[in-house]
Amino acid sequence: MQRSFISQYLKITEANQADLSNKENGKCYIGSSIDLGTRFRQYYSLNYMKKEVDKSNILIYKALLKYGHSNFSLEILEYCEFSKTIALEQVYISNSKPEYNILLTAGSSLGRLHTQETALKSCFPACFA
Repeated sequence: MQRSFISQYLKITEANQADLSNKENGKCYIGSSIDLGTRFRQYYSLNYMKKEVDKSNILIYKALLKYGHSNFSLEILEYCEFSKTIALEQVYISNSKPEYNILLTAGSSLGRLHTQETALKSCFPACFA
């Protein structure tokens, strides 16, 4: 019995494809993670999400804060090997056109808008040390 629980826990925290859908407006977010446990802790930490929203324009965090967790459903779309994570995420993004995804290319930061402070910090890290 315990072995089954441990193997299920390990399976759920491996690389995964997930869909978070807003029950009120139908908008969704497609994401992948090699550590779903950490990702869930981030999604359920109001302090973490508020801090991230202050730093950047993460739409899914804004929506979770605005509508509340009870207005979202979570579906694990697929369990996969680490090496297939990004490719499968791209398939789901391309097929779903998720409204809460800022980036429409899996594994890329192309198209992501940084705050002026974040951009300066990345260009001049010594000035912010």
